Amino acid sequence: NFSCCARGHPNKMPCDKARIVSVMLGTLWRLKNASREHVGKSSRVDALVELIEQDPERYFPSTFSYSWTEGPDEVQQEQSLELFGDMLVVLQELFQASEAEGLAAGRAPLALAIGPGGEEGSECN
Repeated sequence: NFSCCARGHPNKMPCDKARIVSVMLGTLWRLKNASREHVGKSSRVDALVELIEQDPERYFPSTFSYSWTEGPDEVQQEQSLELFGDMLVVLQELFQASEAEGLAAGRAPLALAIGPGGEEGSECN
């Protein structure tokens, strides 16, 4: 858990998990790209990509449980929110398309720099 989660998101402060989605997707893109560049050579990158692909929900959960405290009595509330949603499917489709077109030169497409809710995130480089 992140420190914001441990504090119970007082006054519904945003969760840091949602803030790193675009960074995590960009990192996965770069790992997949590095793995593709070294086809036939066993590497730690390949092992890591394989580990993620065996259980993607563990590392890139579709949703997460957002809990917060509210009011002077600090009443605990909880809600399920989208985290990665279907973005892994989109990433895989973009990666396959880039393979077919030979475009994956190390940078993630702009679509991956956009976080949940359409907010622009940080660069994926």
